[in-house]
Amino acid sequence: MGIQRYSIIYSSKTGNTKKLAEKIREVLPEENCDYFGTEGTKALSSDILYIGFWTDIGNADSATLELLKSLKNKKIFLFGTAGFGGSEAYFQQVLGKVKESVDESNTVMGECSMRRRSSVAAVTSSTRPTCTSSSPVMRSIRRVFSAVDSPFS
Repeated sequence: MGIQRYSIIYSSKTGNTKKLAEKIREVLPEENCDYFGTEGTKALSSDILYIGFWTDIGNADSATLELLKSLKNKKIFLFGTAGFGGSEAYFQQVLGKVKESVDESNTVMGECSMRRRSSVAAVTSSTRPTCTSSSPVMRSIRRVFSAVDSPFS
């Protein structure tokens, strides 16, 4: 298996999800990045898609949901921000709703969600073999989410 190419696609209403996307980009190998930005269709050739969203009434924003519904046979890492809720249960509920829009041909490598302008509320990783807790990339991304100083402070 060769070098896996990735893209980071995000939707950001207030700029918080964009800040989080930038933090994720910092920990991934820059030379493997095909695309970074808000136009999902420009990134579809990548092996891995890091997809960021803002929460709208307990689910991802509509642009992200449309993108997720269109994807087939991709490895996806979901990350999002929410302005409401603070419990892990709430974020798990949001992530569960978002994953309902992911076609079963895709593999969700992991997911992370946090409350905007606050410390981390939830960080989870799927138990699928494509990304385990010992994966260097997942450890780096977890550090982004578990940093004491939130990128939204």
